[in-house]
Amino acid sequence: MNLFEIDFNKDKKFVGEDFRYRRKLLIILFVCVFVSALLLIRLFYLQIIKNKYYSGLSRNNKEQIIPIEAHRGEIYDRNGVMVAENVKVYVMYMIPVYLPKNYFEREELLYRVSKIFNIDFDTYNNGGQFINIFLGPATIVLAVPLYKKLNLLKENFLPIFSGILVGSLVSVLSVISIATFLGLDNSLTVSLLSKSVTTPIGIEITNSLGGSSSITVLAIVLSGIIGAIVGPTVFKVLKINNPISRGVSLGTASHAVGTSKALEIGEQEGAMSSLSIGVAGIVTVFLAPLCYSLLSIFIK
Repeated sequence: MNLFEIDFNKDKKFVGEDFRYRRKLLIILFVCVFVSALLLIRLFYLQIIKNKYYSGLSRNNKEQIIPIEAHRGEIYDRNGVMVAENVKVYVMYMIPVYLPKNYFEREELLYRVSKIFNIDFDTYNNGGQFINIFLGPATIVLAVPLYKKLNLLKENFLPIFSGILVGSLVSVLSVISIATFLGLDNSLTVSLLSKSVTTPIGIEITNSLGGSSSITVLAIVLSGIIGAIVGPTVFKVLKINNPISRGVSLGTASHAVGTSKALEIGEQEGAMSSLSIGVAGIVTVFLAPLCYSLLSIFIK
C-alpha cells in the first residue's frame, strides 16, 4: 500500500464502532431521562394531586389518646389526713407544621391558647427568642450582594431592574394562567406563586395568602434545579453571552440554586445572580398578592 492509498475497511470499522458507542450513550441517556420523568410524575402525583388525601391521613394519625394509669393510690397518715393524692396533669405540644398556614389565624390561635393557660408574652417569647436573634442578620445578608456590586448596579440600573421586574411578573402570571387553565384550587395556586424566590420569602408569601408551605418548598426546589440545568442550554441556543443578562435571568428564575450555577459560569454572572435574588424576592412580595387579588376580582 502506497502513501496515498486509503484503507476503507479500517475507516468503516472505526465509523461503525463510533456509531455503536454513540447509540449506547443515547440509550443510557434515554433510560435516565425516562426514569427521572417517572419519578417527577410520581412526586407530582403524591405531593400535589393527592395532597389533600395524604394530608388528611396525616392529621388523623397525629391525634391519639394514650391513657396512663396511676401507679399508686391516695395516701393517708394515721390520723386519716390525706398526704398524697393523684392529680391529672395535661401536657400540650404545638407542632409548627400543624398550625394554621395563615399568619393571622395562627396568631389568633396562639393568643387564645395563651389566655387559656395564662401564659404571658414574655414566657411565650422565651422559646423563640433565639430564633428571632438570627432573623435580622439573615435578612441583612440579602443586601450584601447589592452593596458589593453597587457601582455595577448604578451603571446598569435600568436593564437590571427591568429584567428582574419582567422576570418576576412573568413567573407570577404564568403560574396563575396555568393554574386557571388546569382548574386548580386557590390554595394550590397561591402555594405555587412564589416558586422562583428564596425559601424563607416564599414560605412567608404563601402563609400570608393561606396556601400550603410544603407545596411551596417543593415548587421552589424544582424550579431551582430545573433552572440550573436548563439555563446554560438556553443561553447557548439563544446565544445570550452578556454576563449581566445571564446572572439576572438565573437569579430571578432559579434563586439560590441558579446562583450556584451562575458562579460556575463566571464571577460577574454570580454577582448579578445573587443581587437578583434579593430584588426578585422583594418584587414578588408585592406582585404575588396584587396579581392574585386582581385575578380573583376579574374571575368573579
